[in-house]
Amino acid sequence: MNDVINGLSNWRKNRNMDNKEFVLDVEVSNLLEECSEFLRADTDYDRIDALCDISVFSINAMKYLEKIVLEEITSYSNSSIGGIITNISNMFSKHLYSYEDSLVRIIKHSMGCVENLGYDYKKCMLETIKEISSREQCPIQAKEWKENGISGKWQKNKNQDKSTLYKANYESCKL
Repeated sequence: MNDVINGLSNWRKNRNMDNKEFVLDVEVSNLLEECSEFLRADTDYDRIDALCDISVFSINAMKYLEKIVLEEITSYSNSSIGGIITNISNMFSKHLYSYEDSLVRIIKHSMGCVENLGYDYKKCMLETIKEISSREQCPIQAKEWKENGISGKWQKNKNQDKSTLYKANYESCKL
């Protein structure tokens, strides 16, 4: 898991996102958007992509809370998208769990869902990091962030040369 955490740390640094703050509504919105992508997915590739993106947002949110899980996280065997959504909802009920606890549970459920689909979670996450690392930021957003500070979700450059983009190879991650 340390490879994944370090890979995302480098990704944030390369995008000047290390000073971003945790904003509950923004983080929940991002997570629910990825849950929606999972529910609309027609292929395992798209399901894994959504699950890995859920983990990316969760791990990054933990950094914004200034808490990073360094120990090995293990999955829940009975993982489901419902478990992820329940823990996203729990973030609004901070008296149940801390934000960090809810995020760890979301990661565990994401991990379990990937494994239940027959894929190695860590390998899938490393493929996801390669893919998101190949993307350039929208130049308009980059300029706004430079002038006004980070706000909102990082946006990719829609005019980036397609030949410079990496596409995650989840097939190489099968168990």
